[in-house]
Amino acid sequence: MALGLAAILYGAIMALIQQDFRRLLAFSSISHLGFVVIGLFALNYQGLQGSLLTMINLGFSTAGLFFIAGFLYSRQQSTQLSSFGGMAKQTPLLASFFLFIGLASIGLPGTNGFVGEFLILLGTFKANWLYGGIAVTGVIFGAAYFLWYYERSMLGPLGKSVKDSMSDLHPREILIAAALSVMILWIGLYPAPFLRMMNGSVQALVDRLEGGTVASAESKQPIRVD
Repeated sequence: MALGLAAILYGAIMALIQQDFRRLLAFSSISHLGFVVIGLFALNYQGLQGSLLTMINLGFSTAGLFFIAGFLYSRQQSTQLSSFGGMAKQTPLLASFFLFIGLASIGLPGTNGFVGEFLILLGTFKANWLYGGIAVTGVIFGAAYFLWYYERSMLGPLGKSVKDSMSDLHPREILIAAALSVMILWIGLYPAPFLRMMNGSVQALVDRLEGGTVASAESKQPIRVD
């Protein structure tokens, strides 16, 4: 769990100072996987369930942000912050999907990221309240690095490097972003089908862990000879 917390903080702080969006996503992924690690090693039902769900979520939110990075690169031939600025005025659809998928990545309530992170933090606090308190700072850093990058790249005055004639999302790109957004909302608003699929295996693992703990405690008890 200590290594997981180190990954959360290291990845989030490094993401905060990045000027290249792809590098930001790389360090953000390290931070998110740190959450997965602390949830797994909390060794309780909520932590394990949250970690498994978060691994599913990364296939939608993080993959969606990498698609967004590709969309940005195809228009500016760069993902450096210096190549952006005020792009929401010219590409409102791109900016909207960028914001929505990014908010899901940092755990906005109502999106898939919130459900997974909430369960992980709940399990972590049950295992060790100090580790849970440290992990919460990773959520704060996550909001900081994404919103700060988004504000500088999409809002404000039009950047000097932004092309005058820039197309918004094409139909194929809209289809990709919309499909990912539907899954993000589905898991965020109605996660029951996904949680139900993993409940059996998670419960079996928890029972095994608890059985091992009981057996270990019994083996340490002194043997009485009457």
